[in-house]
Formats: sequence, C-alpha cells, structure tokens
Amino acid sequence: MGKDRRRVLHSRAQKQARRNARKKRRARTRERQERSIFSHIGCTRAELAQTPVHGAWVSANLFKQGIGSAVIARRLPDGRIFAGVLLLDVHCQGVKDAYLVVEPLSRFEEFFAKLSSSTYIQPQSPEYVAALAEQTIEFARRLGIEPHEDYNDAALAFLGIDAAACGETFVFGHDGKPLLIPGPHDSPTRIRRILAELKARLGPDGFEFVLPMGDPYVEWEAVEDFETEEEDFYDDADDEEPPEDSPETP
Repeated sequence: MGKDRRRVLHSRAQKQARRNARKKRRARTRERQERSIFSHIGCTRAELAQTPVHGAWVSANLFKQGIGSAVIARRLPDGRIFAGVLLLDVHCQGVKDAYLVVEPLSRFEEFFAKLSSSTYIQPQSPEYVAALAEQTIEFARRLGIEPHEDYNDAALAFLGIDAAACGETFVFGHDGKPLLIPGPHDSPTRIRRILAELKARLGPDGFEFVLPMGDPYVEWEAVEDFETEEEDFYDDADDEEPPEDSPETP
C-alpha cells in the first residue's frame, strides 16, 4: 500500500475516532441535562409522560412560508407549564432551533403571547405536532442534516404522545425540491456544509438555493464555492464536557 493511501486511511480513522468521541461526550452531556431537568421539574420521565397536555400549536402558514413554530405544552403536578418549542424549516433544514420553557402558567401565557405576535399559531392535536416533528426530522436527515442539538431536551414534552395516531403524511420541500434559504443566524460555514451535503446526495440540480438579501458579510459572495466536508453540523470547537460539579439548569 502506498504512503498516500495509508495517509488517507489514517486521516479517515482519526476523523472517525474524533466523531465517536464527540458522540460519547454528547450522550453523557444529554444524560446529565436530563437528570437536571427532571430534578428541576420534580417528576420522573414516566410521570412526565402521564401529565396532561395543556395545548399544542403549529404556525398556520408553515408549509407556505417554509418556516415556523411547533409547540407542545404539558401541565406539571405543581401547576407549572413544561413546553417544548421547535423552529421548523420544512423546506430544507428540519429542526433549526429547539428549547424548553418551564414557567408558571401566567409567565407561559406571556411567553406564548410574544410567540404568537411574531407568527400566527393555531391549535393542533398533540399527535399532529409530534408527527410533524418526527417527519420533519426524517426529511432533513435524508438530506444529511441533523436536528438542533437541543431537540432531545425539547422533545421531552412529547413523551407519551403517539405520533402514529395522527395518520397524516406531510409533504416537504418546495415544488418538489429542497429549498435552502439561509436565515440571519446561519453562518456561511454551516451553509457551505449543507450545500455540500445537498450536492453530494441530490446532484447540483436536485435542490434550490437562495442567497440572503442584504447580508453584510462578504463571505456569502463565495458561499457556492464549497467542498464536501465530513463534519457534524453541530461539531463546534467548544463542544467539551462540563466539569462533573458544574451547575446545570434547563
């Protein structure tokens, strides 16, 4: 075997080892986060799955606009609201953002009013919202895009909800193709990675890409000069394990 070939195989093995190490760190981090969350809300995973659903909502024009919110809220035994909030891109990127809200009812109503003021949200069944989230993730994963790193925490609000009971199949993309429109928080580096995945999986004509208008960063001018990168979308340099005694709050 030639030196160049051995060098390539060694580089791939190193990348795979780093990727496996990151996955293990993230799994341990998720376990600690879950323990912290359940300690904060004062109930177990099984008990949370039995709590009543306070409400479930989805942005009314989600599939027309391509992006919008999905929310499932549960009522905890002490009266607080435990809600998982997702920002969905059904045209391409899947779950772009995800977070938990744990607040007294009055504070949750204030939060929900602000959310509703930016996008018209309409009630849906919990099963509809759960199915929408699952299918959105499946769609994006077929394009090589993983859900936001905090999705697992937000998805705790979906515990005990049967997505299969919805019975609806959603149609993703735009006019039969994925449509990538970078948002204000999408860095050129991230978009290059997504473009590389789309090109590798679908070919140069298998998707649409629209550059943001009026973006002040000159890096966008060269964003289409991309190469395939074997890195995770949430593979940040600061993805390190916190010390065991570091405080964590949901």
